[in-house]
Amino acid sequence: MLARTLFVMTLIFAGFLAGAVRAESFLVVKTVDRADAEQVEVMTPEQLRALQADILEETKLSSKAMALARDEWAKDAANTKSFPNGAIHRRSATPVGPPFDDQAKAEEKRARMTERAAANLADAQDKFEKNMRARYDTEHRREKIAEMAARETERNNFEDKARKIYDAQLTQLKTPAPGTGGAPAAPKAP
Repeated sequence: MLARTLFVMTLIFAGFLAGAVRAESFLVVKTVDRADAEQVEVMTPEQLRALQADILEETKLSSKAMALARDEWAKDAANTKSFPNGAIHRRSATPVGPPFDDQAKAEEKRARMTERAAANLADAQDKFEKNMRARYDTEHRREKIAEMAARETERNNFEDKARKIYDAQLTQLKTPAPGTGGAPAAPKAP
């Protein structure tokens, strides 16, 4: 089943690259950002190609941006922990299904997919909360839940800070230096 799905997606993607999709077609595209959060968007094939080109450029610059972000992270005395490399995920954009001739149909599919994902997330959260209530029913255990929530919030803030530093370094690498005629800016010397 997985091989079949990959084969179909490869054929669809090859059709996009070959220009087989008409200009007035619309695609439902699943995008994943650096925080590993998924979104579903409607795009034209041209918009998808531009987004994928941007992602490819970022991929080429990612190791350099990661090194610069680690250096900047180390300079800040407030950062007592090491740089969280695992907090920064690679962006992706994948078309879902065939192209639509009508934007309204593509929007309907996007809405269905978004509703389904929200329902699945709500179900998972309900199961988690029910499990936690069953496991931690005493006052002492409720305090443990509060501690776990505080640690999770701290970790999320920590990872968000790292992603912002990485994004700033990546943007700096992608931005042409003034007077160089479009060449990427040279990284700052430490």
